[in-house]
Amino acid sequence: MKNSRSGLLTCSIKNRSGAHRAPLSNEYCVVSDEIKESSQHPSGISLISLIITIIVIIILATIVIFNGLNTPNSANFAKFTQQVDNVYMAVTNKYGDLLQKHSLANETRTQEQIYLEIATGKDQGINGYMCTTGK
Repeated sequence: MKNSRSGLLTCSIKNRSGAHRAPLSNEYCVVSDEIKESSQHPSGISLISLIITIIVIIILATIVIFNGLNTPNSANFAKFTQQVDNVYMAVTNKYGDLLQKHSLANETRTQEQIYLEIATGKDQGINGYMCTTGK
């Protein structure tokens, strides 16, 4: 218990009958539970740590939500690029086949003539041309 005048802790020992007496020189004074509890930090979660935890959870949820919103666009873009790659490979394979076909027949074709044949499906011959303006 605190002495109001000096600010020092004074101690009394309770005997079996409930009376208080001063401690002897070889006895230790035990501070009451009220003083111990008031000097220690309270146990449990503080309001600040709870608020910080909630803020971190909100930030993580926001990141997950915004990353999830972009998923359909990413999937569509990946599908589109795959289709472009498929077309590119098909045109490249067809170009190689037509180049080989004309080479085996001792026919000369320009790159433009071969691509025109790929696009239209028709062989324009040696004198074929890409643009048909005015004809």
